Amino acid sequence: MPRVELLSVSVQTGAHALTAPVRLEFNGHVLPANTASGSTGVGETYSASFAPRSMAHSVRLMGPPEGRWAVTRCTVTIDTGIVPYTVEFEPFELGPKDAASLWAEPPEPVFDV
Repeated sequence: MPRVELLSVSVQTGAHALTAPVRLEFNGHVLPANTASGSTGVGETYSASFAPRSMAHSVRLMGPPEGRWAVTRCTVTIDTGIVPYTVEFEPFELGPKDAASLWAEPPEPVFDV
């Protein structure tokens, strides 16, 4: 479980738009975005960066307070201060009580011998 310096999240919305603010939970706490751009409207892309500077136990994208949010593409770049890595997730939908885990362990190091 590495210390996370920076998270960059990009979410493309499908047929069901998110009308509430995007909420990202880091270790059970809502984390405010350092920078954000775009929109969560139908077919739109929302991008944001977060700087938790803490050990990661969980990273979750929270569902809307009501209705559904269809996510057709979601990528997360995790910077642990060593080598940043990017994870792409399959399409998913979130409802009011749903959350999508965006955490992925760093890839194993590769050594030339």
